[in-house]
Amino acid sequence: VGSLFVGVIVAFFMVRPLHLFDVLQWPLKTVLPNTELQTLGLTDAFSITLTASLILGVLLASPIIIYQIWGFLSPGLTAREKRVLLPVLPAGVLLFLGGVSLCFFLVLPISVKFLVEFGGDSFVFNPVAREYFGFVFAICIAFGLVFELPMVVLALSALGIVNARLLNKFRRYAIVVLLVLSAVATPDANPMTLLLMFVPLYFLYEVSVGVSFIMQRRKEKREAIEAAAEAEAESDPPELQ
Repeated sequence: VGSLFVGVIVAFFMVRPLHLFDVLQWPLKTVLPNTELQTLGLTDAFSITLTASLILGVLLASPIIIYQIWGFLSPGLTAREKRVLLPVLPAGVLLFLGGVSLCFFLVLPISVKFLVEFGGDSFVFNPVAREYFGFVFAICIAFGLVFELPMVVLALSALGIVNARLLNKFRRYAIVVLLVLSAVATPDANPMTLLLMFVPLYFLYEVSVGVSFIMQRRKEKREAIEAAAEAEAESDPPELQ
């Protein structure tokens, strides 16, 4: 909580020097280069800055938060579980950043273009800052969180809770779940946005299945070697044992 509080305070004073709001308007500027966001309420600018500071503060404090969570969980984990979960943490961070980057640089321009042009000549589009930044924050965070799913699958596979055979068996159900998850996570009604989330997710799912299969083969090979060694030790004469 302390690190989060400090992170939010630092982020609050970093938002304007970093020109964060100008950067976040890039998807909109690619569609409407001369448009200007407007605020309708007296407190809109402050509340938007506070929301951005909270999100940025969480990112700044995330190393300390992850360290504290690991410090709480690690005493209750076995050595094997620690070996499994340690690589998951940095990989999860990279996947989150990858999901956010994919959303911002590819999905958002397409979604904004679709939504702006959807009304055609029937409406005059006057973008409101609160709605636009709320949309950007929501869809970027949704992509980042949803891209954590493969790490969850890999962690469960490494811990022996699921395996490649089970993942292969339920592939059709996984496709449906990923489609529903993509539809729920995307705040706009653009089917292209849904596909742009679903396709990488399904690719990552297949990668998870492949990695799970490799881990399962290694585990079975290791168990076979250990069983053979135990059988050989039991068959040795007493004097050799």
